[in-house]
Amino acid sequence: MLDYYFNVLNVDKVTAAITIENIGSVKILDKFMKPLREFFNERDNCIDRRYEIEKNNWHKITSAISRT
Repeated sequence: MLDYYFNVLNVDKVTAAITIENIGSVKILDKFMKPLREFFNERDNCIDRRYEIEKNNWHKITSAISRT
């Protein structure tokens, strides 16, 4: 998905917000994205965490993976 955003749509930054109770998603996003802040999501009545990753950081990650 991130490859599509960065290489096809040519965006500079991708953000995501997830509920911190979704442990599987938290683990994945913690590996690849930088957490920015936590906030109370009134609509869903839960604590969400906002993440981001910039295009240049994604390319560094994918380059390192392809070399191993």
